[in-house]
This record gives sequence, structure tokens and C-alpha cells, in this order.
Amino acid sequence: MANPGAPSEEAFYAAAQANYDWLIAEGYSADRIVIAAQSLGTGVATWLASRNEASGLILEAAYTGMDDMAQKQFSILPAKMLIKDRYRSLDRIDQINMPLSWIHGTNDDLIPFVMGQRLFDAAQEPKVARPIKNGGHNDLWMRGIDALVRSDAERFASGG
Repeated sequence: MANPGAPSEEAFYAAAQANYDWLIAEGYSADRIVIAAQSLGTGVATWLASRNEASGLILEAAYTGMDDMAQKQFSILPAKMLIKDRYRSLDRIDQINMPLSWIHGTNDDLIPFVMGQRLFDAAQEPKVARPIKNGGHNDLWMRGIDALVRSDAERFASGG
């Protein structure tokens, strides 16, 4: 059986907000919630963090916007102008008022490290960059980032 609706930027945002609202309704306080995402999900997580309170935000292999990604992939076309779902994290990151942990492979061949660095640079303090030397896009967990994610999540949730 297929899921109802159609995938879209707004549908992803609505799903993320519904999950956040569910946690709050279940009695979890915002200071015990850590928003975390990887790759495409970082655009949704950045949106969610710009509109809700949480103890921290963890972004793995984050991008500035899907329109920037399209332009990178199709540089000879006006790809940036043709993208409907933009996920403009760069336009929201400075509105986020919580600690940020940014994890990115230095050899990511899908989302360039410099794009993630640009997003990180635009974020407010406190923030920590966690570049993974020689890490790619899909191998960061094999390189042990689970310990980084767990450590940052525990630190955020404990108020540290």
C-alpha cells in the first residue's frame, strides 16, 4: 500500500513538525530534544530548528540549498532557477538559536565540503565543526562518527 500524498518540500517540513509535536505531546521537553539529520534531511532539520526549540542540532553532510546542489550538478544549465523544492538552509541557519555540530567528509563527492563549510560559517555560536578527513558522502558512519553524534547529542541534552 502506498503512502498518501506526494513528496515535496512542504510535505517533508509538515512531517518533521508533526514528529516534533508528537515528542512534545508525549512529555519530552524541548531541552531534551536533539534535531539530527544527514544529507537531504539536513534541509528539513534546519527548517525545523529555525522554528522550534531544542537542545541542539546535528547536521551531517549538509548543503546550502537544493538549488545550489542542482547548479553544481548541471553547471552549464540554469538549473538553480528550475528547482521547485529548494530547502534553503543557508537562508535559515542564522535564525537558529541552539548549539550546532556539523559533520562533513573532506572528500564528499556529492555535497562538497566547501558547501557545508559555507553553511557552518553562517551559523550562530555555539557551534563545532567536525571534518572527517578523507571521508566521503556515504562512509562517515563506517569512519566512527556514531561516537561523535552520540557525544554531541548527550552534551546538548545535558545542557553542556
